Amino acid sequence: MTTAATAPPIDVPRVLLFGHRGAGKSALVGALLRAGELQGEALRGEVLHSSDELPRLRDAAYSGKLESTGTELSSFVLRLRPWRVGTRAVADPLTVVLDDCSGAAAEALLEHPTPITQREPDSPLARAVVETDAIVLLVDAASTPAE
Repeated sequence: MTTAATAPPIDVPRVLLFGHRGAGKSALVGALLRAGELQGEALRGEVLHSSDELPRLRDAAYSGKLESTGTELSSFVLRLRPWRVGTRAVADPLTVVLDDCSGAAAEALLEHPTPITQREPDSPLARAVVETDAIVLLVDAASTPAE
C-alpha cells in the first residue's frame, strides 16, 4: 500500500476499483498479480510491485479465504513492465496506482443523500472518486436486478 513517504508522482495514472461488497474488487487485484506471474509471456508483460499486501491478496483470492480488511481504500503502486524480445522491450513500461475500495464504503457513498458533485469529498473514497483517472465498476454477475 502507498503511504505519504512512498506516494507516486502526481502524474501517475490512478485507477479505482469500485463496487458493492463481494463484487470481486480485491479478487481482481489478486488475479492481476497472479496473471503477471504465470502468464507474462502470453500477456506480453509482468506486474512489479513493492507491496507485502499484494501477495497476501493473491493467495487469499486463490485459496477462497479473501476477507475484508476493514480499510476504506487500499492503494497499490504497480509497475507494468513489458515483455522483452531479446534485449528489446515490446512496449514502454507503465506505472499506475490501483485503488481498491471497501464495498461497505462504496455502498455508503452511493447511499449518501447529497450527490458527490454537490459536496466536498469527505472521505478517502469520495476523494478517490473525484480525483481518479478511471473507475472500473465491478458487479457480481450473480446479483439480482434489485441488488
